[in-house]
Amino acid sequence: MVKNFLIALGLLGLSACVQQELSAKQLALNAYDAKDYKTALSYIQPEAAAGDADAQFALGHLYRNGYGVSQDYRLALNWFCKAAAQGNIDGLNSVGVMRSKGLFLRKDKRMANQWYRWSAERGGSTAQLNLGRRYLRGKYVEQDFAEAYFWLVLAHKKSARLDHKALEALRDAEENLSKAQISEIERRAGKWEPERDSSYLGPLVRSSLECVDFFIVTPKI
Repeated sequence: MVKNFLIALGLLGLSACVQQELSAKQLALNAYDAKDYKTALSYIQPEAAAGDADAQFALGHLYRNGYGVSQDYRLALNWFCKAAAQGNIDGLNSVGVMRSKGLFLRKDKRMANQWYRWSAERGGSTAQLNLGRRYLRGKYVEQDFAEAYFWLVLAHKKSARLDHKALEALRDAEENLSKAQISEIERRAGKWEPERDSSYLGPLVRSSLECVDFFIVTPKI
């Protein structure tokens, strides 16, 4: 999750020179690294309020974990939903996690799958892992080793370095497939491109059971 926070701020993989130009985000990162969460919050909040999806996810992350603020799952979900409505992969995955774990929302692991898929289809490696594992074990979806292997291969391709459990899941899926199936899935994964068009996703997120309350506008009297 910390890595996702840094990615959201757009600072991983950038040169020191480029990072210096990202004043607000750089200052937020410096404060976060120093565990000065209140200062990080002060830089993130204006960006989130202005509509920056990465900052919205980062703000949700702070509220979910109680970093620099009182832990508040409702506010965390609010900001995750705002980010998700713009197609932010971490925001989408985080709404799924909150639905799956029953944080503020009613616990429903099957309903979480749609959020993981939306994130995975846009290149979210964490969501790809979540989907892959579920298809592998047949948990909350129909067991499908080919689908499991596909999403796990994509996650591995994106992250390069998977943890022990993720690599074990990849091997388990592979053991249940023929060489021809593996070859076809790897060919498909090699040509796969993340979904770029999120224009249709915003209305789906805003009208979802998880997020609709955060987008209701009270009419003026």
